[in-house]
Amino acid sequence: MKLTEKKVVIFTMLWWLSCTTPVQVPDQTDPIERIDFEYIQARGEEDVSDSAYVAVLVKNPFNGVEVKEVKVDWSGENEDLSILYTEDLNDIGIEGDILVGDNLYGRKWSWSPENSDKTDSVYFKVSVLYKEEGNQVEKDTSFVLGNILPQFDKICIEKSCEGPFELTLPTEDVAKIITIEATVSDLNGPSDIQWVGFTSKDPAKDIMLNDGNYIYLLDNGDEEVSGDIKEGDNIYTRKVAFPYNATTGSLEWKFRAQDWQGGFADSIITVTVQ
Repeated sequence: MKLTEKKVVIFTMLWWLSCTTPVQVPDQTDPIERIDFEYIQARGEEDVSDSAYVAVLVKNPFNGVEVKEVKVDWSGENEDLSILYTEDLNDIGIEGDILVGDNLYGRKWSWSPENSDKTDSVYFKVSVLYKEEGNQVEKDTSFVLGNILPQFDKICIEKSCEGPFELTLPTEDVAKIITIEATVSDLNGPSDIQWVGFTSKDPAKDIMLNDGNYIYLLDNGDEEVSGDIKEGDNIYTRKVAFPYNATTGSLEWKFRAQDWQGGFADSIITVTVQ
């Protein structure tokens, strides 16, 4: 091939390359880098409700354009993606967002599943809109809920299920038998509850009674021993002997229900002994 012909071939190749659209990899075309979800359970804490947390890590700027807004269309357990409501995410460190300006737009809001178990999923769509006009970037996604914690529905002492809880010691040199009941539910099913029990603390002296050991409540239907009337009804019961010389004053009873995955819920009541 002559030198002139080689120059023509090289020139033609360079012209073809300059007119060809560059191949873009996904990271260059998708501004959404990561989507996070967490179902945060209250574990029975007072004035705290279950909540959902969603965060979206975006490229900002993307192709030289800054983010205008990031939002999530929440469908909850609706697999058909029918929208229940829309939440605006933020990157200014409020309403569940943790760090300011890290391009991880987040939000936390009150939410709890209905009739779900740990294999169920939640569904939602995230949308990112940039400041220049154009179609917003959208992505449908779903996450498995995972283990759902048990919860206390009711605690009763001697058939009294609303505080204040009071116990009167016997005047004679005998023990008083009291019945303690805790109604516990678990959306994963009653078989997921491993145990239910409580500890007793004297806050005035800052000491644990019963050496800090749990007193376990049972759902075994053994009325004579545990005091439980019906097995498998989610009412955990225990008969406890209260001696005439028991510690008086205000006691803190901390109830705990734990499932087989290690998840647990706590509920604390105050019992006045007189």
